[in-house]
Amino acid sequence: GSKPATVDTGAVVNVPLFVNIGDEILVDTRTGEYMSRA
Repeated sequence: GSKPATVDTGAVVNVPLFVNIGDEILVDTRTGEYMSRA
């Protein structure tokens, strides 16, 4: 499952459910898709 998360740039990215508010994540800037936790 996934949930929407708003990143610092204001973009909304679907992230896995285990990602919490305040976690740093890596997003593919070309596709806007979640890659991994930082």
